[in-house]
Amino acid sequence: MLVRSTRFRLEYNVCATFAIRSDASVKSVGQDRFYKTDLDKTLKAKGITTLVLTGWKVSGSVVYTSVGATLRGYTVVVPTDASLAATDYEVAIGQFQILNQNSANTTNEPLKPNASTLSRTDMIVFQ
Repeated sequence: MLVRSTRFRLEYNVCATFAIRSDASVKSVGQDRFYKTDLDKTLKAKGITTLVLTGWKVSGSVVYTSVGATLRGYTVVVPTDASLAATDYEVAIGQFQILNQNSANTTNEPLKPNASTLSRTDMIVFQ
């Protein structure tokens, strides 16, 4: 995994080793997609340590899944342009919660271990 930093841009190269297939889907029952599922077991069996989380809604399931992931030792990247909510307020609250959760990353340090980082989709490269 390579992280390059320039004055104007951070670029994340994340190894994509887990392809979602119909036999790899996980049905969830809560906002945290790890809650009462085999998602953690499935990801760890494939050696995955970094997750890119997207979805609706950044102040809901994206926040709770990022908390669940960091509690389980994952490094999380949340692209802000692919994690939305109905209002600007909800987006701001969700982003604040992501950076200030149990494994706080208040300075948005790129790929801080066991924490969440906010980024953009144009800064994430899968190899």
